[in-house]
Amino acid sequence: MPVVSSTRLFLASLTLLVAGCNPLLPEPPSPPALFDFGPLPTAVEADDAPAVQLQALRAPTWLTGPRIPYRQLHRQPEAVQYYARHSWVAAPTELLRQRLEHQLAATPRGSGGWLLEIDLLTFEQVFESEDRARAEISLRASLHERRGEGRTLRRNVRVVQSVDSEVRGAVSGLPAVADEAINELVAWLKEVTSED
Repeated sequence: MPVVSSTRLFLASLTLLVAGCNPLLPEPPSPPALFDFGPLPTAVEADDAPAVQLQALRAPTWLTGPRIPYRQLHRQPEAVQYYARHSWVAAPTELLRQRLEHQLAATPRGSGGWLLEIDLLTFEQVFESEDRARAEISLRASLHERRGEGRTLRRNVRVVQSVDSEVRGAVSGLPAVADEAINELVAWLKEVTSED
């Protein structure tokens, strides 16, 4: 009997000790913060939409996941790093595709006289120093004519914008340069396809 009582007393004391120490234990980490590019912009009017169908939007492997990349030119310019607790809800190519197709949605699928292919080359926050950063996107567009001479036209687009030198600069600045690049691309598409 005394052994059983001692065991019970020990277990009860251990329970109280663990319960008393619980506030000292670290809290589990909060889930990662997820971001998209914000609400879709106003689409172009149907009459102004270029007769273009998006065929492909490609990216290098380091941009095919949802992580948000940054580069520190003042420390190790050749190293691509990623924010640990912040990421996109999807790969940048998916978010860019959504916004570009939104701008081209006025063109019925299959009726466009041109096919568009895009290669996303860079999409990152670049630190020039500890307190100076920029958001940067560059892409290469190839526009293929489906009839007539079967021409291929190409356009490089690069947009850079100064941003805060922390994660909020990335999650606000990168969508902004993406939208500006898409607007520039759509303006070019309207110009070259209206010449037919």
